[in-house]
Amino acid sequence: MSYFWENLSRWDTAIAFVDSESRLYSYAQIEQLISDTSEKIFRSERDLVFLYSQNNLHTVICYLSCLRAGNPVLLLDEDLDDGFKENLVAVYQPNLIIKTSPDGNLLAERSLDTVYDLDEKLAVLLSTSGSTGEPKLVKLSKDNIQSNAESIVTYLELQKTDRAISLLPFHYSYGLSILNSHLTCGASLVLTNDGIMSREFWNLFKTHEVSSISGVPYIYEILDKLRFNRMQLPSLRYMTQAGGKLSVQLVEQYVKQCAELNISFYVMYGQTEATARISYLHPAQAKTKPGSIGKAIPGGKLFLVSETGDAITKPGEHGELVYEGKNVMLGYAESLADFRPAMQSGTAPLKTLKTGDIAYFDEEGDFFIVGRSKRFLKIFGLRFGLDQMEKYLSDNGYSCICGGVDDRIEVAVLDEKIDLNKIKEFILFKYKINKNAIKLFYLIEVPRLGSGKIDYKSIFK
Repeated sequence: MSYFWENLSRWDTAIAFVDSESRLYSYAQIEQLISDTSEKIFRSERDLVFLYSQNNLHTVICYLSCLRAGNPVLLLDEDLDDGFKENLVAVYQPNLIIKTSPDGNLLAERSLDTVYDLDEKLAVLLSTSGSTGEPKLVKLSKDNIQSNAESIVTYLELQKTDRAISLLPFHYSYGLSILNSHLTCGASLVLTNDGIMSREFWNLFKTHEVSSISGVPYIYEILDKLRFNRMQLPSLRYMTQAGGKLSVQLVEQYVKQCAELNISFYVMYGQTEATARISYLHPAQAKTKPGSIGKAIPGGKLFLVSETGDAITKPGEHGELVYEGKNVMLGYAESLADFRPAMQSGTAPLKTLKTGDIAYFDEEGDFFIVGRSKRFLKIFGLRFGLDQMEKYLSDNGYSCICGGVDDRIEVAVLDEKIDLNKIKEFILFKYKINKNAIKLFYLIEVPRLGSGKIDYKSIFK
């Protein structure tokens, strides 16, 4: 398999990046920067690299340099708590730590000269926990990265003329996949750390004629408040949504608005363990199936298994969603020893990933997520789906986040104007559970991980 980072110069004078100061960088210039950076900071032996990332050129060049040199690189949030950073360094003992210095320059600190026995397949390491410092990492291979990037290019029909903007962080698998897929086909990316609420973001967007928006649910909720349908964005060709379930109402709204503006709206589904993307719903189907995640990406396969492990073949039956494809991770790492080469014999089969999500498929083979297996509680022996409960409350006008432990449901209410007792009575009427098994409280601000997903752990401690 050939990899996109091996010969970026084939795109020659085409623009690869636009930075936040509107400076343009061609693919030929990026090639030279990769070469200069590698010569400056790498040694002849393979390095284990920590890269504290921002959405800037330094991060991109260092990331590509690591891929080119075969140095496994862990991308981390630059703003990660110092205590978490120290813990990760202690657990994994990287050879090299790279970050952007306060004055905006590249800062590379060699930590250890130890030569590690690193798996040749290992290319990228990502945390599944966003902005937390948990040491459990996802191990991604070169083939994982390339195959997923190629699939994305195929189903989004990406072209050299496409230009994305770094709305999502690169240490998040969704954000990184946007970078990978655009470089795979010679397209370009505007680099900025500005958020969607800032004037600078939209100035860059319009000035450089960005052709796509990619976001997690809360970004689309913000876009709705900004009255997206009234924005003048003539360069916008398509929008993608992943990183959690967007409400059916908002999907329907965006599908309608995008159709009027001749923009394609893609609902997608993915996990870091599958490099990024697992499935997509074609824009033509989003109007009739706004709650679906669609079908597997090109080269992948989705299927369901029952609690007993049997394959589910009948439409409408619920089971755990399982994915198979070249983009499924090498495995997890929880210590330095997990980076060693794995013992294998013969040709390894395609790996499967149990997603932990409960789903069903319809007569046309499109999949629908109904909840997460780990987002279930048992209340006095009865099983309750927290995602389904959140959806039910939302559908009836109550904005809430549900969590808890077995035998106690906790509900965080996001609107102080709503009487907690009223919601409690509503839950009791629907679910017929003991009133002592429900705890409600107000939550003014929803904590989120770096990926934009809700930080349930900090809400339900």
